[in-house]
Amino acid sequence: RSARMLNITSKLGAELDSLADFLSFGVAPAILTYLWTLHEVRGVGWAVALLFATCCALRLARFNTELEATERPRWTQHFFAGIPTPAAAGLAVTPLIVSFVVGDGWTRDWLLNAVLLVLIAAMMVSRVPTFSIKKIRIQPDHVLPILLVASVVIVGLVVETWLTLSLIGLVYLLSLPVGVVVARRLRLREAAEAPPAEAAVPDERVVSLGPRQQRPS
Repeated sequence: RSARMLNITSKLGAELDSLADFLSFGVAPAILTYLWTLHEVRGVGWAVALLFATCCALRLARFNTELEATERPRWTQHFFAGIPTPAAAGLAVTPLIVSFVVGDGWTRDWLLNAVLLVLIAAMMVSRVPTFSIKKIRIQPDHVLPILLVASVVIVGLVVETWLTLSLIGLVYLLSLPVGVVVARRLRLREAAEAPPAEAAVPDERVVSLGPRQQRPS
């Protein structure tokens, strides 16, 4: 963010940023989940953790390559292709966070955590549209309600940190199917508003078959 403000961005900085994201949102949640519960199945748990980290790296690599694409449909500006890495990291440790609220019972089951990591890894490299907050513009009429909601969330993070984080993870999970429906409607609307493509006119060319024969009079 500082590099963007000072206008000193570079390709090297972009790659270092992706490396930091990979370590923070790919490696750290995978190792944390492995040490918490997946170590019970050793090889299987380690393979699941590596799968999550690998898909995170692929996700970041695809994101960097798509930044160079200039011609994209307008509706894609409001969505990510797949789950972004910060959200994936949060979902990966959601059972751990929930365990601080309800205890270590079902939340520490290795099978539940393994299935969750595999599903999140698949969603990271998928093309499923998910909401992006980068292009959100708040209308003046919605400023006050959003401020009230933000205040409630901040108070909840201070008073009941783990419960609030658990609810945030649940809300994000519920938003995934909503994002698919909204993206489909925007895509269909944009396709309907697009001007019809002009039919290609065949190129008429005159082919010479040689000198014209003169008929005898």
